[in-house]
Amino acid sequence: MWKRHAIGIATCLALLGQQGIARAQLHDPGSANHAMQGCRELVNQSNRDARLQTECASTVRTMIYVATSRGICPPSGATVGQAVKVIVAYIDARPERLHEQFEPFALEALQQAWPCR
Repeated sequence: MWKRHAIGIATCLALLGQQGIARAQLHDPGSANHAMQGCRELVNQSNRDARLQTECASTVRTMIYVATSRGICPPSGATVGQAVKVIVAYIDARPERLHEQFEPFALEALQQAWPCR
């Protein structure tokens, strides 16, 4: 009886530990999982969290500013909004990578969409 009870407790603790890992990934300010909340809101023109939207827009604006040094050549007149759409589509197609850092992942998206020729 005691052995079965100990196994149950160990199982519960393992599940709680996994929940903590998932929660930490969601709230890691540098993760794609965290940044995508604001980026998706920008694409959907939601007014839910202006702070997260501003974080996304500022990060992407900086990426566009340094784009050519990273092998990214946005089309003439490309906007931050267009870049955010590219990033959201690319990252959403790869949900298994949401734990990765947002900036290199987003740069990868822009490099794929707008490579320099």
